[in-house]
Amino acid sequence: FAENPSADFKIKFWNKDFSEEELRELQDECHARFYRSPTYLMKQITKLRSWADFTAKARMGTRILTNRLGI
Repeated sequence: FAENPSADFKIKFWNKDFSEEELRELQDECHARFYRSPTYLMKQITKLRSWADFTAKARMGTRILTNRLGI
């Protein structure tokens, strides 16, 4: 791929127990459980130092959620 990239490139999954779709769903679920956990959210809130930090993180979070939900 690195020598001849193409727009329709797809990663080949070599897993006999899960389909590609099942692995994607599992990945999405794990990301959601981690990033929505109260501990992670509180750590991120305590790291905010300005209104600009807040708006940047809020914008990024909104973008991630809307992309994942297909909105």
